[in-house]
Amino acid sequence: MKILFLMNHIIMGGLEKVLLQYLDSMQKAGVNVTVLSCEKVTDQYFIDFFRTRKIDLEILNKHNAHFFLNKIVSKYMRKRKLRHIIGMHDIVIDFANFTFFEELKNINKKKIGFCHGSILFFNSRIDKRVLDIYDDIVCLSDNFTTEFVKLYPGYRNKIHRIYNPINVDEVRKLSNVKVSVKKPYFVAVQRLDSVDKDVATIINAFNIFSKKHPKYNLYIIGDGPQIAELRQMTTGNKHVIFTGKIDNPYPFIKNAAALILSSTSTIGEGLPNTLLEAHALGTLAISSDAPSGPREILLNGRAGILFEPGNAQDLAVKLGKIANKQYATHKMIECADKNINRFDADKNLHQLLSLIKK
Repeated sequence: MKILFLMNHIIMGGLEKVLLQYLDSMQKAGVNVTVLSCEKVTDQYFIDFFRTRKIDLEILNKHNAHFFLNKIVSKYMRKRKLRHIIGMHDIVIDFANFTFFEELKNINKKKIGFCHGSILFFNSRIDKRVLDIYDDIVCLSDNFTTEFVKLYPGYRNKIHRIYNPINVDEVRKLSNVKVSVKKPYFVAVQRLDSVDKDVATIINAFNIFSKKHPKYNLYIIGDGPQIAELRQMTTGNKHVIFTGKIDNPYPFIKNAAALILSSTSTIGEGLPNTLLEAHALGTLAISSDAPSGPREILLNGRAGILFEPGNAQDLAVKLGKIANKQYATHKMIECADKNINRFDADKNLHQLLSLIKK
């Protein structure tokens, strides 16, 4: 059985982290897998991953043609190459939020579509015409799955919930690297992009918090198009430190007072990996109550702290309560640890493979 994953691009982000975990687990299980990316992979971290594991990576390069024919030729060549690669595989997994539905609609193969986000985002992009193309659809949380079925009850038999997989032992092993940090501190690990992330709220909240708690620092790990704007927001606050992209953020997460995740309420989150990683490392997790994954991961506030999306004042107050030890954080961390097996890599890989073989 040969499985093909379809991706728009492979850059540092939550979706790509999940992909690598599946690829790693599948390879160890002896599954033949290939990844196709529309864009060239330039990040050395990913290049090394595919090279060391000897996993096939195909690229849909643009075809250089005459100016007036470029779009037509490119579209034709892309479709032809994609059909050729798909033809060599038994199962096709559109891992990029239904991006390839046009290319897949006339393909006579088993097709699985993944939804990495909330229903607020997908409801504007899909309809029955799209859903009919896929044999099965994977959602990342129970909440998302329930809302999906409410909107499309006729498709309930092809909509499945599979949590993002996490290799807890590997995350804990990688966290043992020593890093130079100024303690105590909070950490945010996310893409610096205002489309679905909301790092601005974290910075605004920390600026308020810093006035009463100047001994704390905030490490922001990640990169993206919003970085210049976010840096300007920290002018005058020397306690906010931008590290840029770091391949192994786990030591920073492990030693933090808490990990903070902030997302927009308009798009929301699927099942954010950073919250799972915080749980694996015994670190308190704080998240905006954006639909639909964070509340489910944090068990309605029993396994972490939720704040109102976009509300910097609410987050600042909760950071202050952490600093003043007003939360029973040890109970939240214990609850998170007891429930981390929901996201076990082997368990969720087994669910996906069962779906593939169905």
